[in-house]
Amino acid sequence: MHEDNLGALEYQKDKLELFTEETREELSGFFHYHGGMVRKLFMFAAAIMVITLPFIHDFLLPKPPYFAVLILPILGVALFAGWTNATQRYTIEFDLIFSIGAMIGFEYEAMLAYHTNPTIDLYFLTNHVLALLFLFASYYAMKTFRSRWL
Repeated sequence: MHEDNLGALEYQKDKLELFTEETREELSGFFHYHGGMVRKLFMFAAAIMVITLPFIHDFLLPKPPYFAVLILPILGVALFAGWTNATQRYTIEFDLIFSIGAMIGFEYEAMLAYHTNPTIDLYFLTNHVLALLFLFASYYAMKTFRSRWL
């Protein structure tokens, strides 16, 4: 049985030696691809926005005809999540830029809401949680970008 294990190890070693340096470099980028996690974080953020929108719309736009305007950014987040792909650099760059911008925007809004009314309400919590989600999305987007192009 010990000889069988040694034979299997030798076989695997021989297969690994067939890879060129270029192939190894190409494959290493896929092992460090975190677009799936970014996609999940974007979709989770979009779901939170959809769930909380009926309860916090007064903070955003108080008039009912404008509710549709608030739904478009949520749809945009979902579309960007679906657009992410491992083979196109610009989608990973966009994920990084978008998640950083969203994190800054939501955290700014959370700080502004707390400064205006120093209570922890749904509007503050929603913005703060969304900022955290986009912070994690920024981290994973940067890990993917770094492993592929830096």
